[in-house]
Amino acid sequence: MRYKNQAVRNKILKEFNTLYKKNGYEKATMTLLYKACNMSPGHISFYFKKKEDIVIAALVDLLNCFTKVIKNSTDLPNDLFVEYHFRVVLFAYIANIDKLTYRLLSEIPEIYPLQDKMIEVSCTTLIKATKQYRLPVDELDVWSACVASLCSYFMLIRRFYYQNLPVNYYRVYHFFCDVLYSQLNFPEVANCRSTALAFFESIDKEAVWEAYSEEVNSLYSDVDDDTVLEIDNV
Repeated sequence: MRYKNQAVRNKILKEFNTLYKKNGYEKATMTLLYKACNMSPGHISFYFKKKEDIVIAALVDLLNCFTKVIKNSTDLPNDLFVEYHFRVVLFAYIANIDKLTYRLLSEIPEIYPLQDKMIEVSCTTLIKATKQYRLPVDELDVWSACVASLCSYFMLIRRFYYQNLPVNYYRVYHFFCDVLYSQLNFPEVANCRSTALAFFESIDKEAVWEAYSEEVNSLYSDVDDDTVLEIDNV
């Protein structure tokens, strides 16, 4: 029986992140990854079937760091809509100062499995929020709202990235909100925009960034030159 070793998984992600930072998505090829990891294609495919799966895993790891830092650094309002809006603007802010986050977000429009994963997570959160408010919203409408707002969000970030501009996170946030509200036309939803933005302004954003940066840097701390690269057999 074969099982997946966390250190080996992290070794793959660490090497891929290095290639990704240097080359971007298209040029961070699997061939380069095999060489960087000193692993065979079959070995890596045991952990990740496709390159898209590696990017998804890398972004999920960043999102987990992001969530952990938010929970440890801020006292979020007990409101799912406000929390959702706050995460949207804060993540755009972090993309403005973190090159890896910025690049990953800019690539999402071209990586459909990754885009679908983000929409799925967002949709689940918004469905819970509409139920908290007891809004008469069909789940298909929520899904449509997630598709429209998130695709617009990522596309705008992509345009900033390829114009070699810093992320204008306020513009990105307000554009996201405008698209979302055009799909979910409820005052309860629209009122969350200013509340979340006020909360965003009130926090120590530099402290959040420092905590996030530290968390990201320790992501693959169990990886070193002596990491065992063989798949264990039991």
